[in-house]
Amino acid sequence: MFNIFLAVLRETHLIRTTSLGRAHVTLLAREENSLFFRAPFVLIGEFMTPTLVKKIVVILFMMLLPTSSVSQTAPVQEMEAEEFITLLTPPDRTGIRTRSIVIVPRVDMAVTFEYNSTDISPSAHGLLSNLAAALLSPKLADEQFRLIGHTDAIGSDAFNDNLSLLRAKSVRDHLISTFAVPPQRLTVEGRGKRQLLFPDRPEAAENRRVEISTVLD
Repeated sequence: MFNIFLAVLRETHLIRTTSLGRAHVTLLAREENSLFFRAPFVLIGEFMTPTLVKKIVVILFMMLLPTSSVSQTAPVQEMEAEEFITLLTPPDRTGIRTRSIVIVPRVDMAVTFEYNSTDISPSAHGLLSNLAAALLSPKLADEQFRLIGHTDAIGSDAFNDNLSLLRAKSVRDHLISTFAVPPQRLTVEGRGKRQLLFPDRPEAAENRRVEISTVLD
């Protein structure tokens, strides 16, 4: 049954075929014999259209998330434009309504910088190019986004707060100057080391990232 669930996620582009690293969700760690995995999938197959399957998956996605956003095991180093679109589309744009839960669409990106600098490394240009294509697509054209810089725990709070903000601004400037993303659609924030992706490994490189999240109404 769990394999069926993964297959549905892949078909609806919530995860890639070969890796869960692009849209890791806590629900995938739950045991496959839980109630949520049993009942909904008895209808999958003969009676379910692709649209209904996708809606069921999104509903389960929302029901099982224990926090306000999607969690990842590591920032993404590669992601296609269509994947960005899928992960950054607000839930209410899918036609599904939820009560008492807010899902903030977001993606943690492994945007790399030159050492002790805010200059974006060439290795990150492809990732940001695909992000820009997603932001400029008709599906996300009416949305606004927040770029949030994060650091590891090395260094003082003041240093990391400033560095994370400057790096978020660097990504924003790159999207505006290189791809003509309208500047009014992008805001920036620096959170330094206050929201480590891996609190148990505070100095890990994976904590250094730039997060993009959709601004909800």
